[in-house]
Amino acid sequence: MIEPKPTGAPLTATEGLILAGRYKLQKPIASGGMAQVWRGYDEILDRNVAVKILHAHLAHDDKAFVTRFRREAVAAARLSHDSIVAIYDTISTNKLEAIVMELIEGKTLRTVLNER
Repeated sequence: MIEPKPTGAPLTATEGLILAGRYKLQKPIASGGMAQVWRGYDEILDRNVAVKILHAHLAHDDKAFVTRFRREAVAAARLSHDSIVAIYDTISTNKLEAIVMELIEGKTLRTVLNER
């Protein structure tokens, strides 16, 4: 079990890292311009989750990106629909910003569009 140490240094997402004392990162599953998405495991509620982590250079260099990332979490958490991923939690620690959400197994939208 790897727990983050309370320092001023930014955390780096790595396999086995435990965020907020409960979300264990297992493996990266996607990456985009603003963030990387990891498969995670919620050790308290015994369920798989997706953890979207803002890229480190954005999390500590640009407050605008952090603000935008947090707004995305709040806006998405206010929505409830079968076609929208549920937001479970947010994390802000040691210059690491993350959104914990429902893990959906299957193909990405990009894969589906490419197949058509």
